[in-house]
Amino acid sequence: TLFRTAMNSGMPISERRNHSLVVSYYADPVNGNPGTDATLYEPNVDFKFINDTGGYLLLQTSIDYKKQELVFTFWGKSDGRKGSYTHPEVTKWIPAGEPQEIIVTTLKPGERKCQNAFRGAVTSFTYTIINSSSEKVERVFDSYYRPLPQICMVGAPLASTSTPASGVPLEVGDSF
Repeated sequence: TLFRTAMNSGMPISERRNHSLVVSYYADPVNGNPGTDATLYEPNVDFKFINDTGGYLLLQTSIDYKKQELVFTFWGKSDGRKGSYTHPEVTKWIPAGEPQEIIVTTLKPGERKCQNAFRGAVTSFTYTIINSSSEKVERVFDSYYRPLPQICMVGAPLASTSTPASGVPLEVGDSF
């Protein structure tokens, strides 16, 4: 959200990393494609912009829980700049891959806990600044999102310890 606010305000972006997975709630509101997100992840600083306005900026945030809307607003003296960006284009969708199961002893036998699959993508968009001198500066931002298959943890079945009198382990369907 801060990344989009900085671009809409015409601020130069000095560092940006996209999320590693496609995050649906950051999809472009017009075409639904990923690509205009940025991360803030400790301990590394992943997103930086430059305030080159010559003045102070105040960042104000608000959240509307009913609408589930987060708003970031910059306050400062305008120097006439304008910022905009194109809707992201996906040049390649990458399939999530085959689901995977991991047998664990921390769940009840047969219990399953799964995380969603994420398809990957390669995307790009163009960020344009028209500065106070009416000079146009364009920058292309590329994003790579890795695919991730559905991964399920499955509780290990209880081990059977019964054996027939002959000492041969029972198979399913055997009787004695």
